[in-house]
Amino acid sequence: MKQESGLTSASTIEAIEDITAAAGWEFERIDEDEVAVIVTNSTTQYRLHFLWHKEFEMLYIACFADIEGLDSNDLELQRLIFMSNQRLWLGHFDVFEDKSLVLRHTLPLRGVGSLNVEQIEDLIDVTLGQFNLFYPAFKHMLIEGASARESFDSALIDTAGEA
Repeated sequence: MKQESGLTSASTIEAIEDITAAAGWEFERIDEDEVAVIVTNSTTQYRLHFLWHKEFEMLYIACFADIEGLDSNDLELQRLIFMSNQRLWLGHFDVFEDKSLVLRHTLPLRGVGSLNVEQIEDLIDVTLGQFNLFYPAFKHMLIEGASARESFDSALIDTAGEA
């Protein structure tokens, strides 16, 4: 027998909207269960999509950047995705149906009761941080034609000296 947690699409999506508004990011409510957020940093613009699944009480998050036109059959791209995915704490990179790069994951939340602001902020921070870590590797491969290994190694070297 499944007991509901008390989390609702309204409370979850509204909390995400409150956090993004406080951060000064643009957002748009797609419908009662979905919100899209635009986050711009010094290197790119990220599009975050949050989708609440009522029946299973799960929150799906997908993060896209300006990397598009990917060929999901490209063996080097698959290698880079595989190497990057091995280093992720949450979620996985994939090529989305529109041929863009996406980092996505789903949080099962049945029985949780509620998400607090810090948990949502952490979810956003980890998602953006992970994408930002590997973004240079994907750009390096696509722009300069580097191999998966060269691209992956260059992304990790670039971040090793940052504090």
